[in-house]
Amino acid sequence: MSRTLTFLAFAVATLLTACSAGPGAPLHRTGTDDGYGPLISGCTNVSPADPTEKFVTGSYLTTWGSVWQEGLVTPEPPMFCRAYPAPAPDVLQVARDVFNDVLRPLGYQISVDVSHGELQTAYLQQEHQMALWRDRFVVQVRPIDDHWAEMRIQREVLIARKMDPKREYTAGVSVGQNETWILNETGRRLGENR
Repeated sequence: MSRTLTFLAFAVATLLTACSAGPGAPLHRTGTDDGYGPLISGCTNVSPADPTEKFVTGSYLTTWGSVWQEGLVTPEPPMFCRAYPAPAPDVLQVARDVFNDVLRPLGYQISVDVSHGELQTAYLQQEHQMALWRDRFVVQVRPIDDHWAEMRIQREVLIARKMDPKREYTAGVSVGQNETWILNETGRRLGENR
């Protein structure tokens, strides 16, 4: 009977958390009537009104649901995005400055492909008391029109549990905290006022 209850508790917890985001999930846009410009298809549109103001270190920042799925599935990293009322080259340069000012001092190696509007980091090894993880950021900046640009960002995160003797890395699903902070900081440096 005890094994059945344990299994049921695990199953219920999995169902309740599989689609839920952990702390740090961004404020989403769902329509253009909010006054923040065009929506971008194929990604989670982060609102410029999102209150995320801190780049978090010391935590791997994955969804609660992905903890239960580690090793069972290989999820596609979520894509977060924002539209900015600025030309694409300006947005890319500001994002590059954010990466150089904040991510480079943390140890991320950064590469830029200006001709394709791309910016990315190499994987950075990190850890805390329960887990080891590697993560990297991939950014794409594209023009929407002459007055607007879109920025898309993904964070790929691989997690290994310290209690696992093999220390095998499996993909986790980022909650979007640091991706949102990068989008917000880019907007702040472009002169956005919330």
